[in-house]
Amino acid sequence: MGKFSLRYRVETKHLSAPFRISGFVFETSDVVVVELSDGSFTGLGEAAGVYYLGDNSAHIVAELSAHRAIIEDGPDREELRSLMPAGGARNAVDCAMWDLEAKREGTAAHHGLPFHDQGAVVEHQIRLLLPLRHCGCRSPYARCNEGPPLPRSGFVSRGSCAK
Repeated sequence: MGKFSLRYRVETKHLSAPFRISGFVFETSDVVVVELSDGSFTGLGEAAGVYYLGDNSAHIVAELSAHRAIIEDGPDREELRSLMPAGGARNAVDCAMWDLEAKREGTAAHHGLPFHDQGAVVEHQIRLLLPLRHCGCRSPYARCNEGPPLPRSGFVSRGSCAK
């Protein structure tokens, strides 16, 4: 892909409602944002890691730091898979590569996915996933379609709690 400039930062995202699971309550989530630049375009990727695997933001930042030279050398996505261990750091870099390639081509990143030719099916699945929100009720299985418009989605979701 060519040489890259790598930047990354940790952002703390506040959840709209506490997330409770197996004795843990999460009110925030640390997300590592990766920026890969080729000098003309910048691709963005992010990862939150998996807390029970120890793949937290500190671990992701350490992996990015340890693999900086490899990443900045500009491997393609296939090469990246053999050069970095699986986890949040590689995921964030991979996502940034998809975004960078799409910006270079003047298209959306999902257009490069192998199943993009399924067209309406992919679009339908993405639209089904995007508007789901938790309404604040106490059911762990509840999903709510109430809320403000989603960014760039083109529709406003309204409805009641679907348990």
